Amino acid sequence: MKKCILILCCFLIIVSCNKNKKKVVEKSNIVKSIVVSKFNSSNNLIPKVNSDTLIIKSKCAIIYDQTEKNIEKRKKEIGEEKFYVGADDFLFYLNEANEYLESKEIKIITTENHKILKFVSDNKKVTIINLDLEKDMGGVYLFNSKQTPKKINIMDISDEFESYMK
Repeated sequence: MKKCILILCCFLIIVSCNKNKKKVVEKSNIVKSIVVSKFNSSNNLIPKVNSDTLIIKSKCAIIYDQTEKNIEKRKKEIGEEKFYVGADDFLFYLNEANEYLESKEIKIITTENHKILKFVSDNKKVTIINLDLEKDMGGVYLFNSKQTPKKINIMDISDEFESYMK
């Protein structure tokens, strides 16, 4: 338990060390995407907006990580030692991705208390991502309001960023 808290603290310190940039902080669980063709209040696929929903309408990068509940579940699935080795690697690459995104001067939003990401594009197309359904340790979504959001490979951040944001 102490190791888990230590890893989460390290992650939060790394993510929060942005140089005077405004951020919305969110800790989350992870992701499955539903694309809704046009925003329509009568559409049952669009959940009511509440405190666990983060609405994104402009160009940004969303960094998310798992909840304590999912961390404990994952430790049981793969074993505590393998979990911590993977968590260490993940935090290294996430830190590298965060530094790269900062160098590109893109708005970075980290998830905390939000389980649902609701991306609204310029043409009112809505993409909803439920972070509770994600199986990875965490990751990064890029969003450009002219496209649907994209979950990127943090180990290849520069190519993924350049390809999506062009």
